[in-house]
Amino acid sequence: MPSWRELLRRGRWLIFAFVATVIGNGPALAATISPLTGLDLTFDKDTVLLSQSGNLQFSDFAVFGSGELDPVQVEALSLSTTANGLELNGPLSVSDGDEAEFYLLYRVTVLGAPVNGVDLSAETEVVPGGFPSFAKVFKSLFPGDMIVLPDGNEFAIVNVENLGGVVNDSDSASFSPQTPSFLVLDSVRLDSGGPGGSAAVSLLGNEFSVVPEPVSSVLLGTGLLGLGLAGRRPRRS
Repeated sequence: MPSWRELLRRGRWLIFAFVATVIGNGPALAATISPLTGLDLTFDKDTVLLSQSGNLQFSDFAVFGSGELDPVQVEALSLSTTANGLELNGPLSVSDGDEAEFYLLYRVTVLGAPVNGVDLSAETEVVPGGFPSFAKVFKSLFPGDMIVLPDGNEFAIVNVENLGGVVNDSDSASFSPQTPSFLVLDSVRLDSGGPGGSAAVSLLGNEFSVVPEPVSSVLLGTGLLGLGLAGRRPRRS
């Protein structure tokens, strides 16, 4: 089974086919998805970010897309970290019958406590056109270095959908503790639905839950500290 880096070297066609199945459009979409190259992105495969807690590292970023993506908007995308998460700051938008798909693939390396949950949040805005308009965001998590096709080996999938209006929505999932690393695929699909319609995503947030330290260990440590301080009280003369 090829590793993540080997997939990149082999033209990424395996990833394209997988992305097509995640969105639900089948193999026909695979030929239309391609790496977003020639753009002056603010992050790339050499970018390494650390969560504010220091527990997680984000790296090996790769972007793909199809449809009427605005290159100026894509170049302006930025990443920022939270306590145990990563945010993609937009906007990405389409209008007047245009549609587009955007994919961000990256690795999460666990430096401390294992990860056992994920929370996806997205800020989207949809104005209906002549046909149904929508903004959909999916997140898929894969163990280690492997993306298995065609059935997929995700251990978690979360998603949010907006069919109209301004929506700040979220979805979450819990799973068995993951370490030392896993892959994350964020997928955004925008369809403006026709003349006068629009669809946009302005923020995509990913917050990961980490396994808390055992309460018994914390209580034991606190008790021993208290005994130590008590033993050091000065004696009365």
